[in-house]
Amino acid sequence: MVRQIKKTKAKKTEKIKFGQLTRSQEIFYFVEKNQQAFIYAVLAIVVIGSIAGGFWYFRSQSEKSAAGRFSDALNVYWQSEEPSKAGVDTYSRALQIFQSVIHEYPNTKYAGWSLIYEGNCYLSIGNYGKAIESYEKYIKEGKDPDLFAIDAYRGLGYAFIEEGKYPEAIKIYKDFIKKDGKSLNDTFLWDIGWCYEKLGDLKSAKEFYKKIVDRYPNSVHKSEAEKKVKAFESLG
Repeated sequence: MVRQIKKTKAKKTEKIKFGQLTRSQEIFYFVEKNQQAFIYAVLAIVVIGSIAGGFWYFRSQSEKSAAGRFSDALNVYWQSEEPSKAGVDTYSRALQIFQSVIHEYPNTKYAGWSLIYEGNCYLSIGNYGKAIESYEKYIKEGKDPDLFAIDAYRGLGYAFIEEGKYPEAIKIYKDFIKKDGKSLNDTFLWDIGWCYEKLGDLKSAKEFYKKIVDRYPNSVHKSEAEKKVKAFESLG
């Protein structure tokens, strides 16, 4: 019982002495008493910082390499667009480079952009099934309608049209209009009207051509849309 009392008194005395220390002395005493924990904490911060720094460096280098490869692919692709150089071989070379970006730099923005051009290359060489796969993959992975999304939806619609799948093309164009609400809607409306016309559904075709006339007075399609609306109305 005596030992217990002495131990209690010792603790009380220690607390009193600690309370009598200055602020800087208290901090020094606390650090000295917990120096092992502080060492571990500092080491943890250093390790985490090194990992984060390494990841950032690797990410930046990967983006840089992907950008260079994507630029090389674009140079070949735009050569394919020149009438004097257009051909399956040129598109095929561009396609191979875009695919290398997709497979070697999957977590970069250039991989996503390369999907669009992969689809464009397939579309240009007549492989519509593969073009559809590329465009659909981009649309599935994409979040917001951007300039590349516009190309993806248009390319996908064209691929369906080339395969004679007009209902699928109509659905794709309508999905984009619903999702985006503004960009190139007059062009998509024109494409929808054209597809309905191909299906022989003149009533629906007229409806979408008329939307261009009513909503887009400055559209490049307005004049032709007006002609079609008048022609359909004369049929009764």
